[in-house]
Amino acid sequence: APRPRPRPRPRRRLAPAMLHIYRAAELHESVALRGRASEVGFDLVGSEICFNVQLTAPLDAAQGDKLQYLLQETFEPDRCGKVPFLRPTEGEAVVEVGPRQQFTSAWSTNAVSICHAMGIPQVVRVERSRRYLVRPATPESAAQRFAALVHDRMTE
Repeated sequence: APRPRPRPRPRRRLAPAMLHIYRAAELHESVALRGRASEVGFDLVGSEICFNVQLTAPLDAAQGDKLQYLLQETFEPDRCGKVPFLRPTEGEAVVEVGPRQQFTSAWSTNAVSICHAMGIPQVVRVERSRRYLVRPATPESAAQRFAALVHDRMTE
């Protein structure tokens, strides 16, 4: 008698890959933001933008170069890279604020369309987050108080 064939196991779907590209920024130089941060006990030391790129498959070298070109500032390519520019020292922290995981921003939709038009179809989402290097002015200051100043509770 023929043996029944075992059922194939369902394939595990792996989460899409996430690529992070960092661009140095001067968000921390805003006089208004510095004042608000100071009111809750923080000094702003630095800032950068992080592009969180969700991929369905790895990029080849040419596609990686195109993506880097799209995300960097035209006249300052050295201020954009795959390694964060913010490096906290003793007593400092990096606070990152960006869209909620379940919320795809309009900016992302446009960025994905541009990537597809540029021949990078693996890109399915690109979200920007803002990263701040902060130093508490006093030990009892909390990073959450600073985060409350710079994010939108509805979308981030």
